[in-house]
Amino acid sequence: MTVVSDLSLDLEAVVVFAVSPVFFPKVGRSLSLLSASLSLLETIVGVEEEAWRALVLRSATRGANVPYPNQPRLVESSAPAAAHHVPFSIRVLRRMQPLIAALLASPLHGLLSRDVLLMTWTGRKSGRRYTLPLSYVEQGGKLYLCTRPEGSQWWRNLKGGAEVELCFRGRRVEASASILDRESPEALDGLRAFVTRNPRTGEMLYHVARDGGPPRESDVRREVANSIVVQLARH
Repeated sequence: MTVVSDLSLDLEAVVVFAVSPVFFPKVGRSLSLLSASLSLLETIVGVEEEAWRALVLRSATRGANVPYPNQPRLVESSAPAAAHHVPFSIRVLRRMQPLIAALLASPLHGLLSRDVLLMTWTGRKSGRRYTLPLSYVEQGGKLYLCTRPEGSQWWRNLKGGAEVELCFRGRRVEASASILDRESPEALDGLRAFVTRNPRTGEMLYHVARDGGPPRESDVRREVANSIVVQLARH
């Protein structure tokens, strides 16, 4: 899973179905209701952004300059402009980070820790310690985090490499974090593994289609140029 700055969209399903009513009956029912609400609100957000897109296109033909609410991509992509926005459900999941972090640090970490870890790092400018739950994928004995630069900031603290602390599957682990060169084979392998593990996130955030099988390779190669892929080497 991943993000993704970030928490993968698939985490929504993990939280709803893995947090069993046996352990948390009220939380389980509430999250099920939240899941249904997110689906409806995400549709509304999509319609709103399509309206923005239509307004921008109409205004462009008239020579007007209408600010579009989403930031531009780093390179040109065939994906629709409205898809650049961080999905509403991911924004809500980020609000749930304290709950997710508490679960990952508890004896019940197994509900989430196969796909999500806690990473703690020191801010380069502030010197403060920060902790975030982040989706990850394990490939060849290494861990990879993926995110979009327009939707997150945490990765900026890892430029040039940084030492971080992980809460990984219930254990405290020291690791070295490095941002991979977008043109490197490792970055491509990391993103491919990430969207394979998290197909919904791959489609909505990374615009990688599946066509009923593995991720479309041409999409993965295109999107790696727009993505941040972080490799974690455990000590």
